[in-house]
Amino acid sequence: MDGDIRLTFEREPDYFLSAGIEGDRHHAFVARDESGQIRGLCSRAVRAVWFNGAPARIGYLGQLRCELPLRGSLRPLVDGFTSCAATHLEDELPFDLTSIMADNHRARRLLEKGLPGLPEYRPLTEFRTLLIPKRQRPGRVDSAIRIEPGSPAAAPEIAAFLQSQLQRFQFPPLWTASDLLSERVSRDLRIEDFLIARHGDAIVACAALWDQSRFRQTVVRGYAPRLARARHLVNFWMRLTGRPRLSSVGDPVRFGAISHFAVEDDEPRIALALLGAIFEAAKARPFDYLVLGHSGERRLARPVEDSLSARILSSILYTVHYQGSEAVEFDGRVPHVEVATL
Repeated sequence: MDGDIRLTFEREPDYFLSAGIEGDRHHAFVARDESGQIRGLCSRAVRAVWFNGAPARIGYLGQLRCELPLRGSLRPLVDGFTSCAATHLEDELPFDLTSIMADNHRARRLLEKGLPGLPEYRPLTEFRTLLIPKRQRPGRVDSAIRIEPGSPAAAPEIAAFLQSQLQRFQFPPLWTASDLLSERVSRDLRIEDFLIARHGDAIVACAALWDQSRFRQTVVRGYAPRLARARHLVNFWMRLTGRPRLSSVGDPVRFGAISHFAVEDDEPRIALALLGAIFEAAKARPFDYLVLGHSGERRLARPVEDSLSARILSSILYTVHYQGSEAVEFDGRVPHVEVATL
């Protein structure tokens, strides 16, 4: 990704280590040139989600990258989408999900045109990803709320709470207790990395702090000339203000994901108290930033964003409809996806 800071999104040491967290069925497709070099990539991952308040299965299209010239022919894209459509099974919803950065105007114009041979991209909602320096104080713990770490014994209760709260939305993952304890589905996420907020004996909120750096990395590959010359001064200022420094070229930016974030009735007071505990726990972890994603339509979006000092990356969530796919009615629930699994 080009810009003032040039980044690569990497999957070392093995691309397929992240496949299990993306879905229980995962397909990766590559396009090669005449010499055999990979010039394009995309993936389709299928998982169980909530749709219209009931369990369903859906595909997510991700990691679409293409170096092949498309001016003369859309054939590489058409072939790629045809391959994705061929993996669709009868037990899945008749459309897929995907997201595109809001400022990626070139890709959005191309895919929203409805060109022959390409699926129909229908904008669904704005999805907002917060990049949050970990030194934050978003809220205080209410004296009536007790916050404790997760445990294997609490996994069924956590899963039940996630199901009860997330089914209020459209497309969030359907988590089971076995998912939360699975080395494949929850790679490098321990049940002890969860924080649970209780009111009395009942769970009223939960979230996890997920370090995915052993199989997913965002690496700095260069800076624009002016920023490269000023980087040491910028880092001096960052240190004085308690903000993360600009990484050296070749070094990763250390992210931790705030995942499995669910709050009873999306009550802001409870959410901010839990986030305060998350940031307190993050002090002992080697993160520069924490990442949290939510729909701009969610009730929690405004109070959470107002309470945090964060950079917000806006993307558009789409439903992707292949030729001949049947129509499905949506019941109006707010869309929500788990950014840590995309």
